[in-house]
Amino acid sequence: MSFFGKAYEPFVPFGGSDPDFAKLREVANGLAPHTEHNDIRIIDLDAERAVAQIPDVTHLHNHVGTVHAAALYLGAEFCAAAAFVGTAAAHLERVEWMVVRDCRAVYTRPATGTITATAAVDLRAVRELAARGEPGRLDVDAKAVLRDPGGAVVGKVYFDYVCQIS
Repeated sequence: MSFFGKAYEPFVPFGGSDPDFAKLREVANGLAPHTEHNDIRIIDLDAERAVAQIPDVTHLHNHVGTVHAAALYLGAEFCAAAAFVGTAAAHLERVEWMVVRDCRAVYTRPATGTITATAAVDLRAVRELAARGEPGRLDVDAKAVLRDPGGAVVGKVYFDYVCQIS
């Protein structure tokens, strides 16, 4: 076992061939202290994507009154990691950990109101996870799109994760 232990173990009972996405969402919402403290929640999760909400609260605002870039990143990353859980649900027993190696954020307009993040992972990584028999590292790419209450895109965040599989 690695330095990180088996960080995905809490998800395993709810994955497999018939995943319980509501339970996977519940586990995700209870695992990350920074998102819980800031009331950033996964509100929808399935085999194709995750959706998170970043609340419109003062402590997440910047000096000009919009949602701070750090809060947008936090919501996007939480959402992308949850999207991996949903997409890879059938193989969670093999996932030890996953961490961000690199990311690129593009903020396209001021973020005001409750922001919704929708994220998906590149399915090639999940296919490789399913096909690979030996343990090792796996690259996982994901993208989160951030929208304001009117549906306008306020940002996009691209993630390059590394995942340890057993």
